[in-house]
Amino acid sequence: MALNGFADPAAAFAVQQRLYLVDCERLARWGVGWHLYDVLDIDRGPGWRT
Repeated sequence: MALNGFADPAAAFAVQQRLYLVDCERLARWGVGWHLYDVLDIDRGPGWRT
């Protein structure tokens, strides 16, 4: 988690390793009940029901 964004090397490493970086704003959304897929903007794929 980061308070002021992520350094370019950290962001590049995350992409390379297929990791999701979570900043304070996203963490807050998850904390108040948003679904993790929505917080991370992940496509749930066909057949997903809410």
